[in-house]
Amino acid sequence: MDNVVRLKSWYGKYLMATNEQFLLGVTGLKVVQNLPMKLDSSIEWEPIKVSSLVKFKTSYGKYLRANGGLPPFRNSVTHDVPFRHQDWILWEVDIIELLHQPE
Repeated sequence: MDNVVRLKSWYGKYLMATNEQFLLGVTGLKVVQNLPMKLDSSIEWEPIKVSSLVKFKTSYGKYLRANGGLPPFRNSVTHDVPFRHQDWILWEVDIIELLHQPE
């Protein structure tokens, strides 16, 4: 992936895609905030523009997904291949800091 972003929190942790199951018997893998030892593909997300929204693809071919519904799903984030809920992988992005690389 050439066009990737790293999603970093105010606390210095990155949004990281894991290979751990979110819940037993449920699709979707965990997404955690982490301070990795090295900056690798687990914290890289490929932004894909869809109209005025964006979906974020992992190097594993899965998409960042906001889960809804009752606990334990409510307010959780996973990465998965969407089958039924295509809109759960669409995000509105607010750019608050843009870093320019010297030419």
